[in-house]
Amino acid sequence: MNESTQISKFYERLKRLNNDVGKCKTRTISTKEFRENAARTYETWKMEIYPILKKLDLLSSKSLSSFDNNFEVFYKESNRRVANVNMLRTLLGQMTNSFFSAIIIPLRTKSPVLESSLLRLLNHIADEDERDYIREALHCLSIDARRAAIVLGWTGAMWSLHKRIENKGFSMFNKCYEERYSKSGKRGTKTIKKIEDFEYYPDNEVLLVSEDMGILDRSERRILEKCLELRNTCGHPSKYMPGPSETSVFFERLVNILLSK
Repeated sequence: MNESTQISKFYERLKRLNNDVGKCKTRTISTKEFRENAARTYETWKMEIYPILKKLDLLSSKSLSSFDNNFEVFYKESNRRVANVNMLRTLLGQMTNSFFSAIIIPLRTKSPVLESSLLRLLNHIADEDERDYIREALHCLSIDARRAAIVLGWTGAMWSLHKRIENKGFSMFNKCYEERYSKSGKRGTKTIKKIEDFEYYPDNEVLLVSEDMGILDRSERRILEKCLELRNTCGHPSKYMPGPSETSVFFERLVNILLSK
């Protein structure tokens, strides 16, 4: 049995256990059958699945540790003479959902557009919002929804750029924006005070001002403008469907210029 199959089988076991607890109509559970099933699940996690995930480097050490801690809590509660059903139901629900989104989706993704760097990147992204956008993009790719994946991937990349601008200072962005656009009359009364204010700025303008700020160089800005063209094509109604290679290049550019930094 290969490693992906082992992980998938373990997920199915975890899901069945979650369903069984979810159907429990009592406040507590104390059957020998449940305790043995829970113990086997925990042992499989500890002896088989945890080492595989650690070797594959699919999760960050923090995420892997979080899973491990949850399984420890689950085992301790399920091993009580009388276990609390509500606590087990909440814990198993969270564990099952997290296991699916963080582990199963990437493993099931067999699309050729996915580079291993993007999969490895996912759980090493520190910012939670950026990580969620990329996880959703991966989910879309897993069902070959390439246009949706490109839109979400671009959103995640722009969030990353917005955070880099925030780190350098909104006052610097406002100054560079005014210098570039004041003569054209575009600026008006717009100023960035918080990261959510970027919704009022077209992405092409943010790219140009980011170059003025020294966050991007000219070649990076031009490459991202090509990515933006593809994003806009995919984000508006049309019959165009990007091919696997085009989508792969799109994500490779986002990773190299924005997402991996």
